Amino acid sequence: SLVLGYLSGLKEEESLSNGYAETDSKKEPEFLKEGLVAYYPFNGNANDESGNGNDGSLSGVVNFVSDRFAVDSSSIEIEKIPSGIIIPSSPKLEELDPSEHTVTYWIKAPSGLPQKTKYVFNRNAGGNRQWFYIFDTFGSGNELYGAVRAGSGPGISDLPTTGRLELGTWHQVTFSTNSDVTVIFVDGIVQDQYDRLVWNNSLSGIDFILGYTRDEHGSNNQFVGLLDDVRIYNRALSADEVKALYEFERAN
Repeated sequence: SLVLGYLSGLKEEESLSNGYAETDSKKEPEFLKEGLVAYYPFNGNANDESGNGNDGSLSGVVNFVSDRFAVDSSSIEIEKIPSGIIIPSSPKLEELDPSEHTVTYWIKAPSGLPQKTKYVFNRNAGGNRQWFYIFDTFGSGNELYGAVRAGSGPGISDLPTTGRLELGTWHQVTFSTNSDVTVIFVDGIVQDQYDRLVWNNSLSGIDFILGYTRDEHGSNNQFVGLLDDVRIYNRALSADEVKALYEFERAN
């Protein structure tokens, strides 16, 4: 298991990589930037603060609003359909390993959403969905799952979870895939585990998208709500790392 270490010499009032001034004893975990491909804290822009230059651009009606720490202009609110963040493909993103990666983000979904699948993070071209991570409001409510498809034919792999998200409240959601399994976490706690998802990496040059999808399902599948601190890793975060990241990023 992971033995957690922390950076030395980090002062309490120093601005950390999550974009806010830390005022308590929390310190940045050493592993935080290991394998980090892109990081979007949404501090008044859609810039990638990993240092890899994967900057996004706003599309439609996207507002910068207070985050879970009540800091102004530190998260995004996707208000209208279709709206979101466009992240152009890049060599770093193209190199993501289908069998070894992590996607983690904070989400606050409003109550009263129609019962449809909401595309939070995806990559597709029309019906040729390559891979995506979803917030689902079907049925009794607010299920999380990931799904992957290569091309427009069969082969979709759904990961339904037994966990639920409370609407109107911030939650951290993490999908960590290693060589054996895909594990879904909510607020640092394992929700479900499945055989590893595999996607076909044949759709080179296709944008990555936060908040909506370019496919045949229409506007009801567009996510509305708040997103923050989106991180993409080219490795699978361990359960200990996911828990430590949640503890580091959560509001007290």
